[in-house]
Amino acid sequence: MFTIYGIGSKFLKSAFYHTLSMAYEGKNMPSMFSTTDPEEHKALKRPVAQKFSMRSIRTLEYLVDPCSQIFTDAMLEMQGQVVDLGTWVQWYAFDVIGAISFARRFGFMEERKDIKGMISGIEFGLVYVGRVGQVPHLHPFLLGNLTLRRIFAKLVPVSRDPIATSTKMVLEGIKEYDAQEADTAHRRDFLAYLRQQQKSTGTTMNKADRDGKLSPVVQYSESLELEYLELCIKEAMRMHPGVSYPLERIVPEGGVELCGVHLPAGTIVGMNAAVIHRNYEIFGPDADKFRPGRWFCPEEQAKNMDRHLLTFGAGARTCIGKNISIMEVGKFVPQILRQFDLEWASTEPEWKVKTYWFAKQSGLLVRFTPRSAASRQGT
Repeated sequence: MFTIYGIGSKFLKSAFYHTLSMAYEGKNMPSMFSTTDPEEHKALKRPVAQKFSMRSIRTLEYLVDPCSQIFTDAMLEMQGQVVDLGTWVQWYAFDVIGAISFARRFGFMEERKDIKGMISGIEFGLVYVGRVGQVPHLHPFLLGNLTLRRIFAKLVPVSRDPIATSTKMVLEGIKEYDAQEADTAHRRDFLAYLRQQQKSTGTTMNKADRDGKLSPVVQYSESLELEYLELCIKEAMRMHPGVSYPLERIVPEGGVELCGVHLPAGTIVGMNAAVIHRNYEIFGPDADKFRPGRWFCPEEQAKNMDRHLLTFGAGARTCIGKNISIMEVGKFVPQILRQFDLEWASTEPEWKVKTYWFAKQSGLLVRFTPRSAASRQGT
């Protein structure tokens, strides 16, 4: 794993990632994520890396709090009704990104819909990437072809083109941001497994609430004190990583020997997070089970498990949005578990997951019931 993904690794991203580039002003534009050139990646990352540090992200927490409040208010309004939690969590995540990027939510939760088809468009894009990425030489003849993109743009109204729509929304956000006065107080901005009813989590939450350790909108610093809940979140991310395809890399010049097998230069290799995370040698003989207690172990064992988590990738190409996600989940989960009891509401015993490179869940249907003051106080 560290040979392929470690800091300083010579294993570069494969052509699979070219399918993730976007067109902008008539040109194909590699992003920090899609570029396969390490020098270009450094140049793109250098100006913004500090803004994505956890220290910097936490200064933007005040922009996330209204998103949590909007979500909980909506669930109070819809108490007892069947709610597609997967959809609502996605709306929440998008609104958080809008809030911390432009100090303005996109409005998914307030309008309670997929605004201008952005999310469905992204899903289409993931289907495309998942399929065409396996034969990336086809991409220049499909959506990688700028002529075809221009024809597509003429045939499809901007309001129905998710790529054009999302680009337009981002540009509008930047313009609106630049038009604001230079008020430093406002110029800083740049669920997995909720079904698990762990008694220890509830007890911890109740005690923290009873002791006055939780603000009306849970703060990230407060969630860090809920040790067992933190382990539940880590365990959920282990069992349900967002990326479900191998993270492809190319064997460098001279070839390499991996697991006793010599692979020549140019061979595409990769590791699948979902497979690595269920490796018995690393995570124990019950690696297929959701057991947060596995993280209560000797320090070296815990560090070894941590080193093998690929939830956000690894090495120099670790997802730059990692800290945003960690703060989102750290605030969102305790807020929900503190205020509501969740009941499975589907006629199916489990939700479904499809793989479009990213794993996409569906059928995550639940009912929210507000917790009484007595139950929150543990009486």
